[in-house]
Amino acid sequence: MKHSAEEKNNFLMDMFQWITNLFYLNILWSIGCLLGLVIAGVGPSTISLFETLKELSWKNNEVPLTRNFIKIYKEQWLLINKWMILLYALILFFWIDYQLIVLFNFNTLILKIVYPLFILLISIITLTIIYFFVFYTNFELPIFKKLENSLLLSFSSPLQSLLIILFLILYINLILRWPFIFIFFLASLPAFIIVLILKKIYFRLIWSAKHNKNR
Repeated sequence: MKHSAEEKNNFLMDMFQWITNLFYLNILWSIGCLLGLVIAGVGPSTISLFETLKELSWKNNEVPLTRNFIKIYKEQWLLINKWMILLYALILFFWIDYQLIVLFNFNTLILKIVYPLFILLISIITLTIIYFFVFYTNFELPIFKKLENSLLLSFSSPLQSLLIILFLILYINLILRWPFIFIFFLASLPAFIIVLILKKIYFRLIWSAKHNKNR
């Protein structure tokens, strides 16, 4: 009975620690975004968030959150922002496409063929971007090669990719329903869940890299 109570207390303490970490990481992410005037801050902040969460949840380390976040932010700021220009252009392109679909939604062809294809394409690109951010430091490759690997990973891990899409749909609906609760974990909570979903793939990549290195 005593052992069970200790386990319960440890679980509650761990959960409280994770909630605190996620809340604090969300603050760091927000500050990082503001320091880059949002446009130049989102990329390095998101990379820093994922890398810090990987350290916390995959390697079971006591990670100095602030120091780790700032270190990665500084290292990746210039490089990732070069790529973010392409991402923002892509977002603008799809936003225009979406506005055109809404404008011509009376057309049966648009509703039955173009719109589903548009949703499918958006899903694939979203997954590619997520895999890119999560495994950014695991690929010692040029940016476009990293994107190619991220796309291949999203297709080669269909279960994880489906779980991520379903979670994002659920999360967006929860934010729309209770925005004041989730605003405190706007970026850190989905990043944490995504990191957990992709944990198995991460260790597979690490093992593969070590195996190839020893050959």
